[in-house]
Amino acid sequence: MAGVSFFTAVSFNGRETSLSETLLETVDSYFYLGGRKAFVIPAQEPARAVLMQDSPEFFATTLKVISYFTVVLPLIMLVAKAILHSIHQFEIIDARAELERGVIIPDGVARRIEELLEDIQEENENPAIHWYGAENNLVFGLPDFPGLIFKMAKVGQVRYGNGLPISSLQVAEERFQNMIRAKETCLAEGLDLLVVPGARKIEIGSGQARQGILIEQHQQIHEDPLQQEEYYRRLPGFDDTVSQLATFVEKTGFSDVTWRNIPVLDTAPDFQGRRRVALIDLEEMQDATCGFYGGVLGRRGLIRCLFSEAQIDSVLTVAERHGIAHHRLSSDQIKANRLQEIAAAPNALAV
Repeated sequence: MAGVSFFTAVSFNGRETSLSETLLETVDSYFYLGGRKAFVIPAQEPARAVLMQDSPEFFATTLKVISYFTVVLPLIMLVAKAILHSIHQFEIIDARAELERGVIIPDGVARRIEELLEDIQEENENPAIHWYGAENNLVFGLPDFPGLIFKMAKVGQVRYGNGLPISSLQVAEERFQNMIRAKETCLAEGLDLLVVPGARKIEIGSGQARQGILIEQHQQIHEDPLQQEEYYRRLPGFDDTVSQLATFVEKTGFSDVTWRNIPVLDTAPDFQGRRRVALIDLEEMQDATCGFYGGVLGRRGLIRCLFSEAQIDSVLTVAERHGIAHHRLSSDQIKANRLQEIAAAPNALAV
């Protein structure tokens, strides 16, 4: 397993650190002008990190570049960097390899999908196909290959926003990259209550007829979104989960936040503890504002998925801290509106 190179900046992401770790992060930050950073994964032995893209502040970068011309300061910092990197060493975790780990695609899967392709694309009922959804993308299982979920674009799908055609190859690749980004974020931020399903990407067909398909591990969840809503309403143990979801939305821009896309995994009657949720639909990761507050296309937003005033406050705090504001409502108004929704239907499913 490769280690973090001398030239890669290390970040502890705001967590509590020792004196030498603080110095390491400070010195690395001094030389960091952009690109990928090594974000140290919390509570790992041996110490490990995941590489993620980051962007420094323009003003801070300008001051650093100016200071480089002093010669003496950068030389001192360079010596300190060499000493600290000799003390602290980190193994690099490959987020894609972690995502693909344990996802075994049996022989014959691609051939079977090709045999059923017409029925799949036309959304036909077929005992060889178990449908999970076909609203935006085709989501299905194959009883011959249990434990796997298959996702592919519809024929003639267009990109939201510009209406331009988008191929199933593009859809599968973009969705797969979103899952890798989600895995990186969960590792770097220590979001241990958010489960990104293991996944791999395959292609079927040839030439212009090639199709991209995302294959994910099936999660043991209740498929009814109304039941998922009830879990969020009735079950305890969500405070830390909601806090982690807020961090995830802020870091990734995950925007299609609704109960069906963040289903609860720990639902056994005797379960006690912090609840885990699965991130099963990561197609949209461009708009943290929508992820927090909801918006176009009926997007619900994280705040309107919650039933606890304390949880609503915690999410609003994260959004405010990072300058993610609603385009016209204040935080107090957003909170009041959600509490009013909850009070209007205390014993019924929210609308």
